Amino acid sequence: MRRWFSPQEVLAEAEVKQGLKMLLFDGICSQVMGVLTGGAFLVAFSLLLGASNTVIGLLAAIGPLAQTIQLPTILLIERTRLRKVFVVCGSGCSRLFLLAIALLPWVGPAHYRVPLLVILLVLYFLLGNISTCAFNSWMRDLIPEQVMGSYFAKRMAIATALGAGLSLFAGFGVDLYKRAFANPLGIYSLFFLVGAGAGLLGVFFLSQIPEPKMADERTRSLLGLLMEPFRDGNFRSLLFFLGSWNFAVNLAAPFFVVYMLRRLGLSMGIILSLSVLSQLTNVLFLRTWGGLADQFSNKSVLLVSGPLFILSILLWPFTTMPERYFLTLPLLIAIHVLSGMSTAGVALCTGNIALKLAPRGKATAYLATNALVSGLAATVAPILAGIGADWFSGQELMVTFRWVSTAMELKEVQVQAISIRGLDFLFLFAFLTGQYALHRLLAVQETGEIEEEIVVQTLFAQTRKAMRHVSNVAGMRLLTYFPYSRLRDVATRHPTMRLPWKAQLERRQEMPRFRKGRAKKAGLPPGTLVYVGEERLPDVTITLFAYDEHRLQEQEVKTVEECLPFREKPGVTWINVDGIQQVEVLEKLGAYFGLHPLVLEDIVNTEQRPKVEDFGEYLYLVLKMVQYQAERHEIVIEQVSLVLGKDFVLSFQEQAGDVFQPVRERLRSGKGRIRKMGADYLAYALVDAIVDHYFLLLENLGEQMEDLEEELITHPMPETLHTIHKLKREMLFLRRSIWPLREVISGLSRGESPLIQKTTGVFLRDVYDHTVQVIDTIETFRDMLSGMLDIYLSSVSNRLNEVMKVLTIIATIFIPLTFIAGIYGMNFKYMPELEWHWGYPVVLLLMLGIACVMLIYFRKKQWL
Repeated sequence: MRRWFSPQEVLAEAEVKQGLKMLLFDGICSQVMGVLTGGAFLVAFSLLLGASNTVIGLLAAIGPLAQTIQLPTILLIERTRLRKVFVVCGSGCSRLFLLAIALLPWVGPAHYRVPLLVILLVLYFLLGNISTCAFNSWMRDLIPEQVMGSYFAKRMAIATALGAGLSLFAGFGVDLYKRAFANPLGIYSLFFLVGAGAGLLGVFFLSQIPEPKMADERTRSLLGLLMEPFRDGNFRSLLFFLGSWNFAVNLAAPFFVVYMLRRLGLSMGIILSLSVLSQLTNVLFLRTWGGLADQFSNKSVLLVSGPLFILSILLWPFTTMPERYFLTLPLLIAIHVLSGMSTAGVALCTGNIALKLAPRGKATAYLATNALVSGLAATVAPILAGIGADWFSGQELMVTFRWVSTAMELKEVQVQAISIRGLDFLFLFAFLTGQYALHRLLAVQETGEIEEEIVVQTLFAQTRKAMRHVSNVAGMRLLTYFPYSRLRDVATRHPTMRLPWKAQLERRQEMPRFRKGRAKKAGLPPGTLVYVGEERLPDVTITLFAYDEHRLQEQEVKTVEECLPFREKPGVTWINVDGIQQVEVLEKLGAYFGLHPLVLEDIVNTEQRPKVEDFGEYLYLVLKMVQYQAERHEIVIEQVSLVLGKDFVLSFQEQAGDVFQPVRERLRSGKGRIRKMGADYLAYALVDAIVDHYFLLLENLGEQMEDLEEELITHPMPETLHTIHKLKREMLFLRRSIWPLREVISGLSRGESPLIQKTTGVFLRDVYDHTVQVIDTIETFRDMLSGMLDIYLSSVSNRLNEVMKVLTIIATIFIPLTFIAGIYGMNFKYMPELEWHWGYPVVLLLMLGIACVMLIYFRKKQWL
């Protein structure tokens, strides 16, 4: 037993594969358990036990409220470091309570069944959330990051497909059971019994998954992390919107099934069919809303999809007049289609806008606070709604049209337009609260906002296009879910793993590299210092090196004035400036070293191409320093300006962090010729460090392209096309930044300036050779990426051909079988086969024989 639950230092590849297989089985079992013990079945079961509307609201609030137990669980897991124990024991104990719920109608006292149901569900959700907290951390360490997205997508797809089919089958099973037996509680008890059994089987599969050992990490205060988003004014506005929105949704959503069961008297089969319809609509519109969010903004999409969902709530009271009528079912279909379409946009964009408005590196803490606020709203709303629904059950508001005529025999006609009673009032309150929530959304600021009319027009166009070629209503509550165990990542000293949807945000943030805002300088006279570029360091850091062959002085100075005494001393002075947004510092340096105003203007304009300019007493160089950030999988390009004088070098960078550390180490150690040579050799060393770093970058890109080639051959995906496009953009930007450098170094190596000694010109020619190699490699990579695009298109086409071949063979096999079945099913009175005792099995064998013969023939022709 101890061996099963002890974390392992290292997991073999075979153990990880076996663990992923067991995790897939657990996902299937958990889906079966969730379908049979939740949603419409739980509501119907509760109503049969005698639950009131208040109890239904309380049941809906238990889930969101129980999530908060994850917060203290994080600290407990940190102390014990036994995640598998928490998952297996917590899940096992939690799912045992489902067995107790299954037996509740038969062994529990009649008057205590509903309170016992609430208590058992509270225990079930509490223990389940303890397990969830440990499960998220465990899976993050177990599943390789490069396959995590695809694995969970596969797991979710299988579970969702199974859940949709099972819910329909179980729903119609309830209807058949009711026709045969008087007490329908038996079928629901059976569902809970089967669901509990499936859940316990899932616990067995979980126990077979190995657990990697947790890393030792020091944590910060979780309370401090959760309170930080409230100090951000724009994010605080978003929290007000999401809190009021979830309050509005959960006023109505928990009672949709109650309304269809009690008020409309629909069967469970019809209710679940409508739910599946909502799921399908949701899935169909996810990509449409995602494209609109990328094209415009998340807020713009919310301003369209939000009112659509609120409208679907307003339509519920119109399904009765005051009872079911001929438009009830069409209205219900319209409501579920509308809600499925709108929840896709709302669920997608509420998560994306929260991530987008969170500061970089703090997304998990901000999202946790968002989930906590939304969860509290989702907890309070159904409880208040349940109390209100019981009170409104005895209230009714009728609107009647009355027609009085003296010119006709029928002098008075009354038509009842609408009758609002019971839950109808709740839906109206939810509609009004939703309108207030949308009003709060207007206070949220997001870049890229656009008018709703344009989004609506584009939505209609994409919908028509889709027609040419799932979350149900209660699924809105999924907006309140958040794995609080992710807070553990933020609270440590190490960076968190990127969220799956963060890649989409980063793609949008990459685009402005080609447009940094040169319009700021429009109309200004030459020599005006205006910083043009991305927001970098708000403060300036000045580092000084003063040296000769026998001495070295290094220090970080606070002001420009502290640098001036070193200029008078013999030797070479190197002044490095990190942060060029404060033009006052540049003006002081320029005045002391006699720099031309146009040079200072070029330093703060980070859109310059690599170049060299000779001003007689000094040379001005512009270079592009390229660094690869592995954790974000992106290239960061920064402009570096060098000013080379007789005995000084000035370097200007946009931000701290560079590739000059080897040069500094050589200066400190005194080894080599750098301390013996002049300022021109120092400038060469800085240029050489920049060019050498190009090779490291190209090596990383080459490894990515090798992996990409293998993926293209084995399993090309739509994400592969995005990666190719991203790499092509990176190569284009690299070529734009590096190609002019060849001309710059060539001019320096020719020795036309007296500031460049002949001994240094030899080293510059070596840098020139390296630059040519870098440019050749970039051109080669660009050609390879173009070829990869062709390979991707060919691979996708070949996969499509393989699919079409299989489908064509299947259709071809069924053509003669359908022909035989068609003749055999015409049921003519005098058909000879109808009276033949062996007619039916002979026809089946004949159809099977034809299928086998055709398969053998296809195999022989190598079509299979």
